[in-house]
Amino acid sequence: DTVAVGMAGALIERREGMRSFWLYAAAAAVVGLAVLFLAPEVAQYGGLSGVACGAFGYLALNEIKRSSARRWLPMLVLALLVAKVGWEYATGRALFVNMHDGTMVLPLAHAAGLLSGVGYRVVLIVRRWADAAITERGDVCWETTMQCVSQIRGAGIAPAPRIERRLAGRDCP
Repeated sequence: DTVAVGMAGALIERREGMRSFWLYAAAAAVVGLAVLFLAPEVAQYGGLSGVACGAFGYLALNEIKRSSARRWLPMLVLALLVAKVGWEYATGRALFVNMHDGTMVLPLAHAAGLLSGVGYRVVLIVRRWADAAITERGDVCWETTMQCVSQIRGAGIAPAPRIERRLAGRDCP
């Protein structure tokens, strides 16, 4: 699990900076809260498998969005991850791990981790769309957005610098 979290974190951090930190913080919180409230009979819980599921779910969704020609590969990874977590949740057993020392795998943690990674990606997508004007077809219209920024400036209100930097130089298709 540590290797999986490290690999996923390196990929996310290389492409998106500190976003991996916030993903891991969110996944750890969601997994911990899910175990606390949905499995109160569990006295001790430890491990990174839920966080790893969240990281790979996030990466798969991110790659589906980024790649156009090879979109099938991250879609396959996401489908296999969902199938793995679903099977584990339905059977109560881990798919790839055999525990001989009496330790139990908690499929709830994998499901919560996957949902946290997918949910984190969805939140980022919604935040991005909320920052931009949208045409009737559903496309982002950068020209309209820049007009709004100009009107805001004319009213003496400065737009957020991150929005201004991201929108600079883009036009409607």
